Amino acid sequence: MKLSCKYILILQVAYLASALFGCSRHLITFPLVSMTKTENPAKTKSIGRVKQQYCDTEDPIVATPDGDPALIDEVILRAQKANHADYLRNASLTRSGWRLQCIEVEAEGLKAL
Repeated sequence: MKLSCKYILILQVAYLASALFGCSRHLITFPLVSMTKTENPAKTKSIGRVKQQYCDTEDPIVATPDGDPALIDEVILRAQKANHADYLRNASLTRSGWRLQCIEVEAEGLKAL
C-alpha cells in the first residue's frame, strides 16, 4: 500500500503536535498534605489557589536515598515554599510533558494559625 504525501504530512504534524504538547495523566488527590509540617492543624487560613510544576530535568531539593528525585515530594515542597504555605488542601497531582517527565500540583494553599 502506497501512502500519499498528504497522508504522511498529516501523520508527521500529528506526531509533532503530540511531542510538543504531550498529554497529562491525573495521579492522585490529597485532602491535606505538607512537606514541612507533621501535625494536623487546629486552625488554618486560606491563601488562595497555588499551582506548581517540577520536571525531572531540574535540580531536586528532595531526593531518595539512591539519589533520584522524589517528584511528588519535590513539587509539593516547591509549591509550599513558592507560596509560603504550610499545607495544601485538595492537592491534585498530574503528570505531564511529552514524556510525562513533569509533575504539577494545583491546590488551595493554607497557613496555620
